[in-house]
Amino acid sequence: MLLKVLTFVVIIGAIIYGVRAIRRNINDYFSDADKDKLKRDRQDRKRSDIVDLTRDPKDGVFRPGDNKKDDNKDA
Repeated sequence: MLLKVLTFVVIIGAIIYGVRAIRRNINDYFSDADKDKLKRDRQDRKRSDIVDLTRDPKDGVFRPGDNKKDDNKDA
């Protein structure tokens, strides 16, 4: 009887450990993906050929927003 209980506890422990390891790997993957996306977004904001779009409150259509301070299209 003691051997059955001990075997059951070991199996349940191995399953719990495996699930925790899988969850940790998935969380690490998505955390890295989020960091990469944030890095790309920050790099894109520095580019001058990227246009920021804002939603027009009247009709909901996205249009180019205010020009950036460093844009000098008039000159």
